[in-house]
Amino acid sequence: MKESQEKILITLEEREKSFTDLTKETNLSKTVLSKELESLLNSDLINKKEGEKDSRRTIYQLTEKGNEKLIEIIPSRIERLNLEKEKIENSLKNAKEISRNKKI
Repeated sequence: MKESQEKILITLEEREKSFTDLTKETNLSKTVLSKELESLLNSDLINKKEGEKDSRRTIYQLTEKGNEKLIEIIPSRIERLNLEKEKIENSLKNAKEISRNKKI
């Protein structure tokens, strides 16, 4: 599963969202978001419905299969984020050492 699709599923885990909400919260372009939503719809991981207040607005939500997939991907997502955190911490540590050495 693509990272962009994971972002969408994680974002929808909280509650159903509109296309605009998903664009803002995932930081995906409208083009990428449209393609990924279509793929997730075709995989039956999400579904869409008309907005209750505005029928022109489309609302997306996780399906049961989407919830199951989310449970499956969260551990690997956490592991990747922890690796990124370690890389950032090491970069910061190296930058501090370089800065200290320049002062000497």
